Amino acid sequence: MREMQQALADRAAFFLQNHGYLVENFLNANFCFDLVARSPKRTIVIKVLSNIDALREEQALDLEKVGKLFGAYVFVVGERTKAFSLQKGIVYERYSLPAISVETLLDFLEDNAPFVKYFKGRSVVDLDHDSLKEARVSMGLSLQDVAEKVSLTKESLHRFESGSNATLDNAKRLEEFFRRDLIVRKPAFSPFRKERFDDNIEDHSLKKIRSLGMLLARFDHAPFRAVGEPSEKGSMLIAHATSRPELQRKATALGKTGHAFDSDPLIIAHQPKRKTIEGVAVVGERELEELGKAKELMRLVRERKDKN
Repeated sequence: MREMQQALADRAAFFLQNHGYLVENFLNANFCFDLVARSPKRTIVIKVLSNIDALREEQALDLEKVGKLFGAYVFVVGERTKAFSLQKGIVYERYSLPAISVETLLDFLEDNAPFVKYFKGRSVVDLDHDSLKEARVSMGLSLQDVAEKVSLTKESLHRFESGSNATLDNAKRLEEFFRRDLIVRKPAFSPFRKERFDDNIEDHSLKKIRSLGMLLARFDHAPFRAVGEPSEKGSMLIAHATSRPELQRKATALGKTGHAFDSDPLIIAHQPKRKTIEGVAVVGERELEELGKAKELMRLVRERKDKN
């Protein structure tokens, strides 16, 4: 299973890199995301699962929050469910997140985004209902006339003209009959709209950072414990370490994450002997207590990062 997941992640990373994305890989870290890819025009966050049914709700909640904080596309990329294989060009769903095959990801990168959704065992599409009704009326046909010619019920056709989606097969039959494009070929997913969060915080150091005037989004399944958003431009990825080995491990993961999201990484430690590790700023708990404003913390973090 792990080998299949690794192969899937490698293919996704290869496609992304070939399309000009900076890609960071977190596959073996058990985070809510496995790949983060960034280009000048978009950020993509991916959870890789051979079986997409393995996605846990708590992972999905953190993934959604990452998408909203960074205005990113979020995908679950997999090969199958418990019951069937994922098909190219079809968008499935897990906990409201789009789930796609790696081939569908490639289509998206090549500006051929899928428009077919999988819903309750059927492949469905949106129809241009105004064009559908206009075509029928212009030919002088009733709902019953068309329904009989394309093997549909009158009620189904009425729903389509009123805005309901249709199965891909039914939509194609209607297009063939009326000899016009009726399927709305817009992407079946979109990037998350950027939002800011201020979650409930219990950690003492994070409470201090909030008191400086910084909004904090908390995470349970990410390389960071929180994402801080000061009033000025930029974001901060914040972790906490209690031992030297943990400090090194978190610095490695947080440095990659900061690079991927173009954000400033910060580790809060008890009595750190170093101020920077692998380009990640380290701030002691006592230092943190002496700060009075969020911009002071941001300045300190950036100074230490720049001196690396």
